[in-house]
Amino acid sequence: GCQSRTFRVLDTLDSEISLKLGHREWDIFTIAPINQKYGLSFAPIGLGDMLNPSGAIVATNSLISAHDGDEKGSGQDSDLPTRIKVEIWSRGSGRFLAYSSNCPSKVIVHTES
Repeated sequence: GCQSRTFRVLDTLDSEISLKLGHREWDIFTIAPINQKYGLSFAPIGLGDMLNPSGAIVATNSLISAHDGDEKGSGQDSDLPTRIKVEIWSRGSGRFLAYSSNCPSKVIVHTES
């Protein structure tokens, strides 16, 4: 079968996607809200190899600031955290997909038996 791997960020609530499917054709879309905080945009999408990727997400937290000790971020805005942490819990294992406006400096995966 054919599998499309297209990702789009809709800029406004009024944004639209036009789609036309032929007879007996189907497609699955995952719509994920983008969390925005501390100048970062982040959206967990889910397990990419599942039929319904977002169905694998059990829970997620919002973007959490994590300061290294009592230090604030460097640069012009001293209220920015030095790190931003996101925690996601999922069912199953596999290739996890997420959207992030900035490249993460570290990804840690914890598993439970």
